[in-house]
Amino acid sequence: MVVMAHLKARQLRIGHEEERKIWKLRLVRMLYEKGYEKQDILELFRFIDWLIELPDDFERDFWDTINQMEEDKKMPYVTSVERIGANRQARDSVLDAIDVRFQTIPGDIAESVRKIRKTEVLQSLHRHAITCENLDVFRCFLKNKDFLQFNKPVGKDKKAPYVSSAERIGVTRNARDMVLDLLNARFKTIPRDIAESLGKIEKNEVLKTLNRHAATCENLDMFRGYLKELV
Repeated sequence: MVVMAHLKARQLRIGHEEERKIWKLRLVRMLYEKGYEKQDILELFRFIDWLIELPDDFERDFWDTINQMEEDKKMPYVTSVERIGANRQARDSVLDAIDVRFQTIPGDIAESVRKIRKTEVLQSLHRHAITCENLDVFRCFLKNKDFLQFNKPVGKDKKAPYVSSAERIGVTRNARDMVLDLLNARFKTIPRDIAESLGKIEKNEVLKTLNRHAATCENLDMFRGYLKELV
């Protein structure tokens, strides 16, 4: 499998995007057909995904097919990687909001936030990080049982040597949501033009910068100015 992926990556370079997509799908299907364990599928998928990159349009087609395939097989292994990426980005956004507001990230808060597994919990904490009066108030939210009951350990994932496109997609989507959520929390509205502009941004470093501007800008027109500079 690894040798075949290497060969196809070398054979099908620029100008053969459709063939690269077909072979990438074929290799992923083989992971399931050979009956590998879940962790083996994830490790091999990350390698294949890193080795055979696709342009955005072909990447979207690839993921549409993968989503359908996993639904049919009732084996949502690969698509779970996207959720891992979203969770990582959500944790970073909470800590970033704390840093922007209070110019520090206390060690106890950083440690508690990094232990949280549920993206929806982190999204709630992101709102509290934006609106809380001080760090002690935020600590109270962290200790709240309503948060903790949704944060049961799910086991440690093995560290993968490759960052898959699924993780990147999850990170980007969550980064956009965090910016929009922050704007809505501060200004009680998300103008359509801003939402549409953010929806077109694919670079996570740009979204991270906009997240900071959303936390500190005086008004929405000022945020629009930042948006035009960065896009």
